[in-house]
Amino acid sequence: MTGSFWSDTARRLGAVLTLCAGFAGAGGAQTVCEAGTVTVLTQDPAQAAFLCDSVASGLSKLAACNVTLHHPVTVELRDRLSAGCMGVYHCGEDRIELLTPEAMAATRNPDGRLAFVETQTYFQSILVHELAHAAYAEVPCPFDSCLATNEYVANTMQVMSLPAADIARLEADLDMETRLSRDSLNPFLYLMAPDIFLRKAWVHLNQRPDPCAYIGQIMAGRVLLDYERYD
Repeated sequence: MTGSFWSDTARRLGAVLTLCAGFAGAGGAQTVCEAGTVTVLTQDPAQAAFLCDSVASGLSKLAACNVTLHHPVTVELRDRLSAGCMGVYHCGEDRIELLTPEAMAATRNPDGRLAFVETQTYFQSILVHELAHAAYAEVPCPFDSCLATNEYVANTMQVMSLPAADIARLEADLDMETRLSRDSLNPFLYLMAPDIFLRKAWVHLNQRPDPCAYIGQIMAGRVLLDYERYD
């Protein structure tokens, strides 16, 4: 039987993807992107075109590593989200909220692991991160939460979407050789130290013989980093 500590934790973990709740804002006009599965909300045609282009690029990068979005999702830009939040996929609502690139530039943590990434590139990577969450939402989870696996996919796909020079800069500060077990990639590490989780997830993925095949196994539900815990 699952212990009360783990039950309470699982409830918190199941809600973590919606912790960055957005502030209320005016609804925008709907534009269905050519990608088909994504609709963007904005009153500005130029902003809609920019966002659809960003979505198309993000979905292409995800699909190249076996992460495919099969269900409709709405994407909306915001000037504000909860403190420290760049974007959020709302579980059960098929909705992504993102800070605008300008708002991200003003909000980013200068000490963050990806602080060196140029703002437009960073914006694109956050969009990829949230689209990966949306895609993973269709993968069955046998527990109350599969947070570690969900964040593993989103974080590694975010890094993979970066230019080669940015990836090399990230890896220059990482030990890519010392073997990491997947037990080290647990939900508590993500909650307490998301930057460390991102780094370890990237190292772990790149220690697989075929990283994108490994991601494909995760998306097929055959690999799971989370596991049931007992007292």
